Amino acid sequence: MRPLTGITRRVVVPDTTDDYAQRRQGYRRPAIIASDQQRQARYLGEAGQRRPLVCWTLGPFQRDNPAASGDAVYLMRVFNASAAGTLAMETGDFPLRVAGNIVGGVLWAGSDRTAGSATLAAQISYAGATTSVAFPEAIINGGTELDGTTILRRASFHRPFANGVRFAAGSLVRAQVVIAGFLPNTADFTAYLVVAYEDPS
Repeated sequence: MRPLTGITRRVVVPDTTDDYAQRRQGYRRPAIIASDQQRQARYLGEAGQRRPLVCWTLGPFQRDNPAASGDAVYLMRVFNASAAGTLAMETGDFPLRVAGNIVGGVLWAGSDRTAGSATLAAQISYAGATTSVAFPEAIINGGTELDGTTILRRASFHRPFANGVRFAAGSLVRAQVVIAGFLPNTADFTAYLVVAYEDPS
């Protein structure tokens, strides 16, 4: 007669009276809790362990009186040294070497709005393709701020990481301002963007 194979013996240690009473009351021994945590970690794996987020503020971006040129989407500029001891403004971008999301930003006007609107936007370039995304929360349009004041000179937006605007590693990001009948047309604009990415370390 051939011996049986593939049979695993399991020894069940019966609860003591105290163990049974404690289990009935919801008590779980530390060894059991630790075992459950290890099993959950194996199930989730590394993908289930959320890494901390790192935030980086891009800017300042600036554009002189864009409304004087009419309604359009205008790229904003950054400071750059044009000569020794001299700063100039030029259309600049921030190269982002890690994938992440745009999660916040702020737009300032140099003068109080009297008509029209100005909205913060971002331009993302990657692999030869360029897209623009406006942030309707960050609009200077005479609306009401959270504290009850009128939005005449500044507006901002903040989004959870999962709801941010995604960019791939290697993208170039610039700020834009969307002008729609904004007055006074002599107003200058300044902006910042906030990006976030998962800590790769």
